[in-house]
Amino acid sequence: MGAWGRSRLWMRCLSRCQAANFAAPAIARPVERWDLRPFAAMLTVLTAEQARRTQLQSKGYVGCASTQRVSLGQATEFDDASMREVKIEGGAAVLVHRHQGEFFVTSPACGHYGALLRKGISSAGGRGGPPTVTCPLHDATFDSRTGQVVRGPSVDGIAVCKSEVKNGVLFADLPPELVAGTGKHPK
Repeated sequence: MGAWGRSRLWMRCLSRCQAANFAAPAIARPVERWDLRPFAAMLTVLTAEQARRTQLQSKGYVGCASTQRVSLGQATEFDDASMREVKIEGGAAVLVHRHQGEFFVTSPACGHYGALLRKGISSAGGRGGPPTVTCPLHDATFDSRTGQVVRGPSVDGIAVCKSEVKNGVLFADLPPELVAGTGKHPK
């Protein structure tokens, strides 16, 4: 069917709708073309499980005044160019990345919608860029060193904790609310 035939078909359908008195529903208020606030508000609503997973990322804990040093395991347990979620005694978790012998400890969940970053992609940061982790859900990319967003859609970064290897054991300085036995457990 050519363009003329499609046009005639469209006109026939339109005339039938008009004959049947079909009218377009009235719009209560005009919608701005770029008014995405209602849509964005809907995306930021977190379920209780997603909120629990994002507990570490809300403010970031680099340079936090009160932290506790926690052992995350033997440094040899972590392969180079890999990432793994490590559970802490209090039930919380952190994500450990290793690139070229350097360790990074970050929030286990994306700052955008709470997706598990361990299912994403960890990159060494080619062309002089920083090592990154990419969310599997919406392709948000975060700097593993600072937690800042490298590429959207997320506007919130992820929390980063200081880490150190001593005598072959990986330690991280975590905020007390993530560590069991401090009396401050995440809700």
